[in-house]
Formats: sequence, structure tokens, C-alpha cells
Amino acid sequence: GRMAIKLGSTNFSHVYLGSTKIGQAYLGNVKVFQEAPSGAVIGGKTYPTVTLPDGHEWLALNLDYAWPGLSVPTSGASGSTSPQAMYYDYDEATYGWNGLKRGLLYNHYAVRYIVSNQATLCPGWHVPTTAEFNALITALGGYTSRYKLQSTTGWKHNGNRTDLYGFAGYPSGEWSRSFGYIDAYLQLWVSTFSGTDANFYYLKYSNSELDNTTSGRTSQKSLRLIKDY
Repeated sequence: GRMAIKLGSTNFSHVYLGSTKIGQAYLGNVKVFQEAPSGAVIGGKTYPTVTLPDGHEWLALNLDYAWPGLSVPTSGASGSTSPQAMYYDYDEATYGWNGLKRGLLYNHYAVRYIVSNQATLCPGWHVPTTAEFNALITALGGYTSRYKLQSTTGWKHNGNRTDLYGFAGYPSGEWSRSFGYIDAYLQLWVSTFSGTDANFYYLKYSNSELDNTTSGRTSQKSLRLIKDY
């Protein structure tokens, strides 16, 4: 088949296997070609996206979407059982859509609101399921694959990693009775929940795992979306 290469000053923009055009190609675990995704427009903002080894397109930035009616407190502690989101320390000027790649922290009631109103809020994109995140982990090579998604800057105690695919997993902390872990964790909700608890996946500065656990639905964490397929 044909492969995208650079000959002199000419860049070839496509990869083929036989007559089939493909979006990415690897040599072993190294991506040697990635067709540029088109990006995602959500809430009037354009997000970079990346196609990961699971074959699906993901946001390459944490969601930063405060839709009309979403509660976004500007001061004081909160633990709402209705849809709510916060900027770290309530300050979008230092936390939000300004290149720091942290976005909003959403409680799981806000996540469920997105799930129920996908066609209006983010047509073509959805909150990943546990099964989709597990499929990504399998495609990455297992749970000890944190370094492949973790950003090259921003992590404390030499926790920066290679960000092999451009996922840009930047530490954004959490809110659970108070703000914390700003440079230590990236915690990403999935749509799954049971009772007062909900599932999330996390990257941590101090180990190699991309793992999952549960948290109370009033706590607030980051969110990435995956393209419908």
C-alpha cells in the first residue's frame, strides 16, 4: 500500500492500505502518520481533537462549556445535586479557556444533563461510557499506559510524560468539598453511575496507571467527549 511520507519539501497527506484510505498509521507503538481531525465545535468554541489507538476521535482539551442555565458559582463552597460546574478557585481568568487546558470541573449531575441533551448541547459528540474508556485502555496496551496520554508539562514532582498521541492530558484537579490536586490529577467522568456514586478515570502524577474508581456525584471533575460513531 501507499504511505504518507515527505519527499524533499513535499508532504503527502494521506495513507492507504491498498485502495483504502486510513486516518493513522503506526510502526510498533509509534504513530508515524495522523490525518488532521477537523476539530469539534461545542458551545461556539472549537476544540482540538485527536484520533487515539481505539480508532475514535476524542477532544484533545478538557470541556469548557457553560451552557445557559448551568450553575457556575463564583464564590463559596457548594455540593449541588443539580447540574453545576466550577472553574478552579472560581476564576475563569486563571483557570478557564485561556490556554491552560483545564476547562471546567463538572459534577455528575451536569454530566447526566449532557447525556440527556446531547442533540442540543453537543451534536455529534457524547460523554464516553465505561466500555468506551476500557476499549481505549486495551488499545493503548493496558492500564499501565498513563504516560501515553499525560501532558509534557504541568505535573508536579516530575510527573510529566510523553503525550504520545496528542491527547494533552493536563492536570486539572477536582472539587470535593474544596478544591484540590491541581497539578496532581486529571480525573475524567464517564456516563456510568449507580445511586449517589459515579465512575471516573484518572491520570496521577505518581504512578503509571490509567485507572478508574467511583466518587460522589456532587464532586466535580473534568470531562472529555468522544465523537459519535
